[in-house]
Amino acid sequence: VYIEDCSRAMGLAELWLGKGGDLDDFLVLDLGYGIGMAVFLNGELYTGSGYKSGEIGHTVVDKDGPVCTCGKKGCLEVYASGRGIARIASDGVMSNQSGILKELIHGDVKSLTAQDVALAASMNDEHSLQIIGAAGEYIGTALSNVVNILNPKKIIIGGGLTGAGKPLFDSISEALQTHTMKEIMADLKLEQSDLGVDISARGSALVAMEHVFA
Repeated sequence: VYIEDCSRAMGLAELWLGKGGDLDDFLVLDLGYGIGMAVFLNGELYTGSGYKSGEIGHTVVDKDGPVCTCGKKGCLEVYASGRGIARIASDGVMSNQSGILKELIHGDVKSLTAQDVALAASMNDEHSLQIIGAAGEYIGTALSNVVNILNPKKIIIGGGLTGAGKPLFDSISEALQTHTMKEIMADLKLEQSDLGVDISARGSALVAMEHVFA
């Protein structure tokens, strides 16, 4: 049995099957129920001294924000993960800010997911578009700090939250360009993964295959 973090498994899938195979330095951002990252430096997966690298979801974007599952306040995941987006949208439905979203979930706030918000946004629901846009801005701002430190060649974005489509991607891109040094941004590519929703599972299988065939 081989065990790997789901975000790093996603990164390995991109390395072996996707858009990272020809690169030495790149990042794979995993946007889903939580937010994680795989970091590749000099062609190798960087895991950190305690095998805990890539926890961008627990970088603080608002020191006075709500408490995160990790116990700190104002982490990126509080605002921009699938879980965070659903929480914010639920508050909006309860305060009657989105009739479309309320109809989609038949008034059942407890069942609301980020997918519902993405669907409402695709129907031009203004409140949902604002939530998606704000999430992308938080993500892009957090990413800029990583990019300014590591200077990767490419960022590949995957995970279920990418189903939010263009509004999310454009917001991430805009914030990333705003907060990244121009000289670094000029050489950076931002792309969406095309490996599908089972990318982490495929990466996990490849982890086992690598050990067996090695």
